[in-house]
Amino acid sequence: MLETIIWVIIIGLLLNFIVPRITPKSIRVIFLEFGANRLYKTASKKLEKAISEEVKNNKNKKSWEDKKILDNLISTRNEAEETREKYIKLSERFRHDSNKRFEIISDWRDYAQLFYDWTEGYEDIQVSRGAVVPDIDRVQEIYLRSQEIIKRFDKLLSEKDS
Repeated sequence: MLETIIWVIIIGLLLNFIVPRITPKSIRVIFLEFGANRLYKTASKKLEKAISEEVKNNKNKKSWEDKKILDNLISTRNEAEETREKYIKLSERFRHDSNKRFEIISDWRDYAQLFYDWTEGYEDIQVSRGAVVPDIDRVQEIYLRSQEIIKRFDKLLSEKDS
């Protein structure tokens, strides 16, 4: 992972000298986007693993709580995939507006971090088999912040091209 980051830095620096249109802000955008996409990919893999484990564990269980956990995991995955699609659309729509693009990528980075934190929290609870009580305030903060980012994405998508 460190090697990948070093190569990205080297390539970014080379591009900065080769292509005069690249500004420090656009380099920040590249790094932000790279970091956000890595966080999202890691969190998605963890969530997919959790879903497959829940499906495997729930084959013999019929309790309402077990199904509720699985439904929650699946809805979280679907929401994350929808948010990623919105990000891609916005990124393409505003590819020539560097300020808007920076805002969108910053929001995407924040969302990816929240998504990652959520999967880490879920993993901690599963490893401890319920011995760890989730931090309700943190869970609520993750939910509210992610919903605000989704609302901003929806608002930008609903705007007419100006």
